[in-house]
Order: sequence, then structure tokens, then C-alpha cells
Amino acid sequence: MTRGRILAIDGDIASVRGERADVRVGSQSSWRAGDLIDCDSIVRSFGGGDYPSPQTEVARLSRARLTALQARANALTALRGFFAARDFIEVETPLLVPSPGLEIHLDAVAADGGWLITSPEYQMKRLLAAGFERIYQVCKCFRRGEYGPHHASEFTMVEWYRGFATLDAILGDTQELVAHEVRTVRGTAIARVGGRSIDVTPPWPRMTVREAMVRWAGVDVAGDESAEALVRAVRAAGVEIADGTAWDDAFFAAFLARVDPAIAGLDRPLILEDWPAPLRRSSGCTSVRGLRRRPRARERIWRAYRSMRATCAVRTRCPAPTRTRPRSLSDRPQTHCGPCRGSATIGGHRAWFRSSGHARYRRRQDR
Repeated sequence: MTRGRILAIDGDIASVRGERADVRVGSQSSWRAGDLIDCDSIVRSFGGGDYPSPQTEVARLSRARLTALQARANALTALRGFFAARDFIEVETPLLVPSPGLEIHLDAVAADGGWLITSPEYQMKRLLAAGFERIYQVCKCFRRGEYGPHHASEFTMVEWYRGFATLDAILGDTQELVAHEVRTVRGTAIARVGGRSIDVTPPWPRMTVREAMVRWAGVDVAGDESAEALVRAVRAAGVEIADGTAWDDAFFAAFLARVDPAIAGLDRPLILEDWPAPLRRSSGCTSVRGLRRRPRARERIWRAYRSMRATCAVRTRCPAPTRTRPRSLSDRPQTHCGPCRGSATIGGHRAWFRSSGHARYRRRQDR
């Protein structure tokens, strides 16, 4: 059965846009390009003129884009099945909130007296504090000024949390989830990224950030050196950098110039773990404690990289308000969202709240 819009007629052959595929069928004498047909009958005749014109959705959405949307729908169905099989509860939290995330490098989008979320983190943590143990969410997130090959101001995020679990448990989640999704879309655990084949079969190789920086950038990052010392080390490795550069900018100058391109040439995902403590996020008090007691501390965190893009980040979350709240308050003046009216969502977690899984990481050079 042929049903869809006639794209073109070439002699006695008609090209028809169907829901699942564009097909070529024998043309009827009464058919014209643009007609909507069902079997041999014309459901609606096209009004005339060239078809498809640039203004039509048929012209805007190629078959390849429609196929990608169908694959996306299959992937979302598989994702929900993956988490359901592991006893996770799907949740839905507000997109419009009194206060977004307080990360100083993210710009929130103002909307109707509030803010669109930069991530569902705080709202999901409130559910954890109420008693949930395993939850996940698929939702839209918004970050102002995020434009680049790997970023958009509006994007879809998958975020999940486990209570009574370790980072390695969520590392297992991540590897299994990625492999499950790739198999769903491609029928094999070999992903195609930028024309290259990436084998996502678990387990993935692991490397510390310090090892990666030494191997590919020629910079030994201890985590306790001053910004001036790190700048000198980066410059000695041949990476151009200005005097007075902040510690994190000096780190990423070398990381993005040398480590990212090296990872891009790998044919397997790579897990980078033990990130330097100065790169801690506001909610990761593991590194705060480490900086006080262990000079060469590294935050217990890992990120999984695949062909120049980090696919996810995982970290241990601090359950103590006395440690997370001061950091959040000190970061507030540097954020772009004004006064925080939702500070009650920060740090109010039970002691069993251990780890979180994130599908988020931003590339510094896109800023």
C-alpha cells in the first residue's frame, strides 16, 4: 500500500514520501507532484506551482532527518525499558523554577519571573531527600549562549540518581546504557561518530586525568600547584598561554589542545577519572575536604569520552548542608541568575544520598 505525498513524477514513475520511507511506484495519469495519495486515490490535490517549494516541510525535513527522528524515538523507548528493568522510577520535575543551577560557568534563561532549568539536578535531589532511591528523568534543559558544534541553548538531558550506590555502580549503568542504545539504533555495539567506528562494548578502558595529561599534553598536574606554576608547565609543554591565566583555564588550555585530539583518535570510549580538585563543582565537597587534608587531592569523579565529546559525568555528592551551602552562597554573586530564591534545595539530602549519573559536560572552547 502506498500512502503519502508525491515528491516528483518522472515519466511513469512517481517518488512518494511515506512515513517510513520514500518509495518509487508506478504513476497514475491523474497524479501531480504535491498530491497526497492513498493507494491509487488522490486524497488531496496540490494547489499548483512547483513542488516541493523551499517553504514546505517536505523540503525542510529530508528523509535522513526523518529517519534520525525515528531512530531517536526507538532510542527513547529502549532507554525507558533499560531503567525500568533496573527498578528505576521515571520522574518529571518543573522546567520553570525560582532558581536554576548555580554553576558559575552556566547562564540561565529568564522566563516569566523565574528561570528555565539548566539541569533537573536540584528538583531531583528534593525527591531523593523525600525518600526515593533510584530515579531518572528525560527532559529539556536550557542554557543561554550555548551555540557550537556540540551545544545548543535547548537540548535533551538524561539524568539519573542512585542511593546506597558507588560511582562504579553508575559507571556500570553508563556503559551498559550506551551499549544498549547503540545496539537498539544500529543492531550492533559499534557506533558511528563523525564517519568513524567506535566500539562501545563494556567494559571501557580507564585512565586518570593526570596520566592523560602526562601522556598526551606533557604536563604533570598534581592539583595542588599554583596557577602560576601550572601556566609555566603548560607553556613549557609548548602550549601558548598568557601570564595571569587562572588555574582552570590553564588546565583546559592544555587539555583541549592536546588531550581532546588524542582521545578523538581512539576507537573505544575512554573513562577519565580522578579529576583535579580545583575543578570541583559547587556540590562536590569531596574535593573541598581533600584540599584541606590532602594537598594532592583529586575529586572522585569520572567522565566518559567518545570522539571529542564527553558523553557523561559522574561524581559523589556531598550530603552535608554545612559543606555545600557555604560554597553555593560564595558562588552566587558570580552566577548570571541574580539572587537565589531556592537555596532550600541545596544541601538538604539524607546521608544515604551517595552518587549521581549525569549526561552533561560542556566544552570550554565553545564559550
